[in-house]
Amino acid sequence: MSRKPLSDRFKRNLIATGKSLCVTIPLEYLEELGWEKGQKLKVRMNKKNKRIIIEEISEE
Repeated sequence: MSRKPLSDRFKRNLIATGKSLCVTIPLEYLEELGWEKGQKLKVRMNKKNKRIIIEEISEE
């Protein structure tokens, strides 16, 4: 099975999961961040720049 071209590899679609919409995160990004299934994350929006920001919640 061949890989998608780089121009398409990081494009994602919103998918329905129950009553929510989700987007998958490329494995390369998850590995770089050290994130795993069940990871606690904080999601916020930058309205000015129309960006969604996902940050790890640090365990204190």
